[in-house]
Amino acid sequence: MSISPGRMNRSYSDKFVSGTSDYDLFKNKNVDWVSGPFTKICYVAFILIVCGLIHISTWFSAEDCWTVTNVIHGVVGILFSPQVS
Repeated sequence: MSISPGRMNRSYSDKFVSGTSDYDLFKNKNVDWVSGPFTKICYVAFILIVCGLIHISTWFSAEDCWTVTNVIHGVVGILFSPQVS
């Protein structure tokens, strides 16, 4: 006959309860910078400005401008991600 304990303590998931950890486990540094008051507006404006500049250069068609903007956005995101964390 086996005896089972009344309550099993979990090692990590109990720390998600508010006030049980010294660290804020819900704070994500990689997205915390977006919480500024005008950050989202400036972020979208910057993407639109980059796409507009690429389109004005007449090197690419309108459809290709969004693709090039997406590629630039991905490369910049990869380059700056390790520096945030």
